[in-house]
Amino acid sequence: MVGISNKDYNDLKNLTTKDLNTYINQITGAAVGASEEKRLKGVVPTIDSPESVFESNLSQFNNFANADLESAIKNYGFSDIASAKQAL
Repeated sequence: MVGISNKDYNDLKNLTTKDLNTYINQITGAAVGASEEKRLKGVVPTIDSPESVFESNLSQFNNFANADLESAIKNYGFSDIASAKQAL
């Protein structure tokens, strides 16, 4: 990879894999089926993806994450993110 050492690339790859696994566990619980894991991995941007795929997955992932955040905020009784931030 141009402009990045093999060590830095491997460190970043390991970090993104760890983050993906953490995300999957947080939204599904400890147990997740193989098909659900494959679906989730399909929308999460990874370092090995071509640039266009990465950008598309990043956009999709941001949409999913924002929807999850909005849902969580409403579950805690707030009307929107601004009111949740004020309470903190």
